[in-house]
Order: sequence, then C-alpha cells, then structure tokens
Amino acid sequence: VGSATLRLPTRTEVVKLAAEPAVAERAGARLEVKKVEGGSLSYAVTGEEQRLLHVRALNAAGRPLAEGSSSSMTGFGAASVSESYAGRIHAIEAVFALEEQELGFPFALEENRPGTDGEHLFEQVDAPEAVAIRGAFEDWLARVSGPVAKTLELVGGTPKATTRAGPFTLALQDIWSFGGLMPRIAVRSAEIPGVEGNPTAVELFLDELRMADGAVQYGGWSEPLSMSEAFGSEGLVANSSLETGVAGSSEDVASLHGRVKIRLPARLVSERIPDVALGARFEDDAVSVSVAELGRDRFVLRATRGGERVMGARALNAFGEELWTYHDGTETTEQGALELAFQAKGIAREIELQLAERLAEAEYPFVLTAGDRTVARAR
Repeated sequence: VGSATLRLPTRTEVVKLAAEPAVAERAGARLEVKKVEGGSLSYAVTGEEQRLLHVRALNAAGRPLAEGSSSSMTGFGAASVSESYAGRIHAIEAVFALEEQELGFPFALEENRPGTDGEHLFEQVDAPEAVAIRGAFEDWLARVSGPVAKTLELVGGTPKATTRAGPFTLALQDIWSFGGLMPRIAVRSAEIPGVEGNPTAVELFLDELRMADGAVQYGGWSEPLSMSEAFGSEGLVANSSLETGVAGSSEDVASLHGRVKIRLPARLVSERIPDVALGARFEDDAVSVSVAELGRDRFVLRATRGGERVMGARALNAFGEELWTYHDGTETTEQGALELAFQAKGIAREIELQLAERLAEAEYPFVLTAGDRTVARAR
C-alpha cells in the first residue's frame, strides 16, 4: 500500500545569471554556479531541489546552446552537476517553480508479482504495433523496416549472390557438400519490433534446388532463424545452414528457390509451468509444450503442437524472482517438434511462457542464383 505523488508547477520564474560564479534562491531552492569555462558549467543545488525545474546555457545572442554530456552526484544535502554545451557560454538561465499543485494517487499491490492468481499467471497484452498489424501486416512491415542494404558484409568474402525478399536481404555465402548439399544463407533486416530474441518470428524455407543439368530437387527444408543485433552495424541478422541431404557439389546448383516467413503476435498470452521438472508441460487446444531438458543454468522446451506460437520464455526461482533468461537456439526434431533452448542464470522452479493467442503472418519468396555475384532478382 502506498501512493504516488505528481507535482505540477502552476507559476514559474526565469532567473538570468552572468557566466560566472553566482547564487540564485527562489521558493526554498538554492542554485550556486561554481564554475563557467568555455562550454563547461558546474553548479550545485540545495534546499527544495524539485523547485529548480531547468538550467540552460545561452550563447552571445541569448539563445540556448545544445547540450552535450552531463554528470551529477548527490550527497550531503546537495546535488552537484557538471554539464558541457556545444559553444561558449555567455549567460545562464534557471527556471524555478514558485507555486505547485500536488496530486496524490494511492495504490495497493495485493501480490508480489502483478497479474498472479495463485500459481497461475494469465495476462494479455498487445504486442508492438498490434493495431497496425491487425490492419495490414505487410504494409506495417514495410513502414517499420525502412531501407536495408542490398549487400551484406560477411566474414569470408563477397557472397555468391544476394537478393531482397520483402523487408529481408538474403545472401548466399556458400554451398557446402558434407553428407549432402548444405546452403549457407545469411538473412538480414532492419530492427522490426518484436523480432529480436523471438525464437519463432522468422523462418527460412528452401523449396527447390534447381540443378545445372536442368533437374529440380524438391525439398521443403526449413529452419527457424534467431535474429539478433548485427555486429558493427544497424539491423538484425541470422545465419542459416540448411541440410538438404541432396548429393552433389556446389557447382551442380544453378539456383535456390524459397521463402522467408515472418510471424508476430497480434495478441500475447502468458502462461506458466508452475513445477519445473522433466516432462512438466503446458497445453491447451493450440499449444503443447513440455520440458525436454533441464540443468542448473539451462532448459529446453519441446513444442509438439503450436511451436510457432511460442514467442519466448523466462525462468523464475523458488522465491518467484525472475532469473536472467535468454534464448539459446531453436531446432526442429526428426519428428517435427520444435525444441527451444534457453540459458537461465540459476535454477528454474517455474517457467513463464509467452504465447501468441493470434498471429499475423507474411511470406516473401526469393531466388538466389548460385555463382552469380550480382544481385539476383526475386520472382
């Protein structure tokens, strides 16, 4: 039980000071300018500090200078502040609240974690831009994605081919032939809300391998992509190695035909596996998820039904406190189940699942022409 207080200034005063050590006092707040040198300003605030609303530096024309870095330290009843500005300081303005209106908002927390009902957590929240997603998903993706570089800078040299597929850029790095042809494809995008760290948001499908001799190998090979922040540049990136089992060498492949699928929740539901043990599960009409592996700092969830609806998970310890949890890879078993690995800094006693009650989906076809170092054209 407590209250939150909001103070709104109803009458203010602007005090102008020279660019030198000085003191200004208003409404119980005391501003002491300690030092002014070039574009640097140091000052201290004592008394009713909340009454000092703002301090700004002015140039020779009396206009506010752009702020740079700032640091502050509080102790012994005073707040000491050092700031830098883009230009020489000629004067200082301080804004004081002479009168305030105070509003109080009482609250009561009945549980140590809001939204709990005993051992069961059930909360519904809209995903980012859910309203826009429900209206026109592909239009929303185009709007939030923005331009993406057509060529990826990849370790190991220039990619054999690149192409665009909706908001994604794809690059064929190489085609290995260890126990069958294995195309290595990098996928990149702008920072699409809800994609980073989401283990099932993006999936790469390879439908056909068209061979140089005219033959076509039909597969339906696929791999979930865990998109993460691209090192040294903006956007998200993931790397895929699709095991096709098709015999041959990279020179035998003329082109690769497939799709990139993106799915984001239009509505999220949080559900909990309360007593974590091997085989413990959550299931409803759409999803069946069980604990397949369990260690001190790791657990693996196996989804035999509705794996595409699993947006993430977090672990809680025996006291109901959240452990630092992050997704550590997704694989599809030979039986078609989806296995999602997570690292958790501590022993998981409960697992909270983030599930998509409704999904918004879009697919973007692509063609990568093997051996062609120009940008391939998407069909």
